[in-house]
Amino acid sequence: MESEILHTLKEIRGILYVIGCVFSIGVLFWVLRSISIIVNQFKGAWSEDWKARANDYFDKGRFDELIKHCEMRKEKYPNDANVYWWMARSYKEKGELEKARALFKTVLKIEPGWEKEYVAPYIPDE
Repeated sequence: MESEILHTLKEIRGILYVIGCVFSIGVLFWVLRSISIIVNQFKGAWSEDWKARANDYFDKGRFDELIKHCEMRKEKYPNDANVYWWMARSYKEKGELEKARALFKTVLKIEPGWEKEYVAPYIPDE
């Protein structure tokens, strides 16, 4: 009888161990998911702040500062069409049309769907 009780207790311990492991893994995944959500929200907020600052520079005619602002972001996000779009608009406003045209072409390589709304209004048909 005593050996049966010991055997049963060992089985219960094994089951509790498995339950504990599963619970721990679940908590770990929950924590990682929560961290991922927070990081993505931060990235989104930072991106919106970047766009707001870019818009502010443009509205105030601070094109050289806007270009520097874009160059810094381009280092970290080389495929962000917004970077090239703002740079293109800045160069266009500065009268550097060839640079602007080249940058608008880069925008179209990254985001072909932007042609009608975001590129065509700023460069004449070729």
